[in-house]
Amino acid sequence: MEGSDADRINYIRQDKFILYKAASEILADLKDLLTHPPRHRMPCRLIIAETNNGKTNLIRKFIELHPGDPNVDGECIKLPIIHVELVEPDDKHLYQQILKAVFADFPPKGNASERREQALTILKKIKPKLLIIDEANNIISGSVNKQRACLNAIKHISNEAGISVVATGTEAAVHGFRTDSQIENRFENRYLPKWNDGRDLISFLSTYEGNLPLKEKSRIWQDSMRSIILLRSEGTIGEIAKFLEAAAIYAIRNKIEQITPEVLNACGYVSPKARRMGTQLR
Repeated sequence: MEGSDADRINYIRQDKFILYKAASEILADLKDLLTHPPRHRMPCRLIIAETNNGKTNLIRKFIELHPGDPNVDGECIKLPIIHVELVEPDDKHLYQQILKAVFADFPPKGNASERREQALTILKKIKPKLLIIDEANNIISGSVNKQRACLNAIKHISNEAGISVVATGTEAAVHGFRTDSQIENRFENRYLPKWNDGRDLISFLSTYEGNLPLKEKSRIWQDSMRSIILLRSEGTIGEIAKFLEAAAIYAIRNKIEQITPEVLNACGYVSPKARRMGTQLR
């Protein structure tokens, strides 16, 4: 708050993680998976949220809380969590993403079987507790055969390496996982719901305001502003943060130093609905 306007604006634009009830519950659940004893079928999770509703930031926070160990005096690095993004609905791609995540070299022209054997050998050596597969909804973008191969790869990794798998995605991931009854039974769903008006939203907005470097109190949790924020953001945490970032920057640049209903309406934030309409008009 004592910094220059430029410093404060730069701070506002930085990524922040605000803990809230749903996120706290999922973080606690994932932490339990890290300490789960080995068994034939390890527990797995599918974290579901709409686009821009916090699942990626939640995973990043979890990884930050449980970092790897370079283990310079040991035989290999220690990684409690391996995090990959499923860009393509393909088993070979999934194995390659795992190899990249553990900094392994692999020949450029290897087939899926070779990638699988190399990835499983390394996983058994490193012995991670969790494999996190981000953007699992991309599974449904492939052919039926590719979807089946990718889901089989996920099962095989969990079984052979003896690790829990945590997948994240939109509702499309749920539909993709339902095409395989074994996958559907193995993965318990966890949801990051959109925000509704109520005590949890009031608490979140109060905490968020405490992280804004404005010189005057805004009380964005009060009814008059809370309703504007919820309506225009459409209830996703990413849009709420984008809206409040724009409002806070506007308040600093215009020497207002607090967020008011007038600032919310003047700050230049464009709601998802307005963006969709603009796309359609073009």
